[in-house]
Order: sequence, then structure tokens, then C-alpha cells
Amino acid sequence: MNSYSGQARLILADGTRVPGMASLKMNRHGGPPGWGGTFRPDVATAATRAATDDLQIELPYEEIGRVAVTGTRSLLATQILMSLTGHGPAPF
Repeated sequence: MNSYSGQARLILADGTRVPGMASLKMNRHGGPPGWGGTFRPDVATAATRAATDDLQIELPYEEIGRVAVTGTRSLLATQILMSLTGHGPAPF
């Protein structure tokens, strides 16, 4: 599979699991190898907004991949969209 879009949980460095929606894909051919995408948490807390490294993304059926946050932007007053870069094998 080259992509995943659906429910996921971002696992913070302290082990907190943050539910939300992820859209992940493999990088295009000809570009750098790897994968990445976006994550929109259901609830944007201060801990979620501050998260950058030492994170994991968990997809249904306990598929887990390591990620780092490369950017965060506000969508609405209470929602954020996090840009992610994957490290190691993709969980999808």
C-alpha cells in the first residue's frame, strides 16, 4: 500500500496517545525515499502543540511508525494540522 487515510493515534514521548485523523503516503519516485503526511488531533492540547520529536503514529491494528513534526498550523480556533515526516519503515 502506498498511502493511508483515516483514524490514527499520535503517541507522544511520555506515552500519551492522542486520537485524530492521519493522511500518510510514500514519497514520490524520484524524490527522497521515505514517507510522511499530516495528522489532525481530535483535541489540540498544549502538549500536542509542543510535540516535535520522539513520536510515533499508531494506525488501526496496532501498526506503528516513528515520526517527527515538521510544522504545525492552526485550522480553526481549536484545531491544528501537524505535518509529519516518517522515520524507518512505513506502518501502512
